[in-house]
Amino acid sequence: MRIRGKEVRHGVLIALIIILVLSQARCSVGSIYGRYADAGKYTAGNFSYSAKDISSVEIDWVSSDIKVVQKDAGTLNVSETDRGLKRKQKLHWYKDGSKLIIRFCKSGFRGRIPAGTKDLTVEVPEGIDLTINTVSGNVNLTGDQTYDKVSINSVSGNVAFDTLQADKADIKTVSGECGLDSCSLDKIDVETVSGNVTAGLAECGKAQIKTVSGEVMFTELPDGGAEIDYDHASGGLNASGYSKDGDKLIFGQGKCKIEVETMSGDLTVR
Repeated sequence: MRIRGKEVRHGVLIALIIILVLSQARCSVGSIYGRYADAGKYTAGNFSYSAKDISSVEIDWVSSDIKVVQKDAGTLNVSETDRGLKRKQKLHWYKDGSKLIIRFCKSGFRGRIPAGTKDLTVEVPEGIDLTINTVSGNVNLTGDQTYDKVSINSVSGNVAFDTLQADKADIKTVSGECGLDSCSLDKIDVETVSGNVTAGLAECGKAQIKTVSGEVMFTELPDGGAEIDYDHASGGLNASGYSKDGDKLIFGQGKCKIEVETMSGDLTVR
């Protein structure tokens, strides 16, 4: 089968840009953490906030896990596993209008932060825009979650969803795994270099998945079926119950349009 080399190289380039941006903006060599704008407006430590005041949440993290829980409550909480952290080491937060921004530590902090002290739990309201940028921590969106837009950029951390509904989801990772158990999405874009992608698509309008060596597995397709354009060099296909239209694999009525682009990763459809 064919392989559009330019587009795969484009995906690799984006992944490398993620590494560069995250390393420069959030963490650099020698445990010197990056600076960010409006640093004097941030508050340190765990906090609570009013859900009705927030339309978007942005999390800029470096290491340790991030857990996002969606709750229908007026007051929501944000906390980290703070075991004796100094003020400069604690999470810093700032509410810019209706946007809540959460940072890993004080702007420009120099020094080491003990392992196991920065696992982050964020409670968020439904229907917001969610952005998460992290280097090595795992990202877990637990339970039923509904958003307008979701954007997650990770270098080596895994990304996992339970049940997700969103108009658009954009996920980029270099070596981390991406797992979406049951998703209802109008559009989803996933890019990875070596991380595997596992997705259960309960509903789907359009999906695009690009990987170099990672495997792609669909554990569920929508009731209306899917049309999968599988563009690969040496990866194998593990699927049954489909027909072919040229290079496209047609499952059911083929309503969800899916592009899978890989160099050596296998495609499995259960």
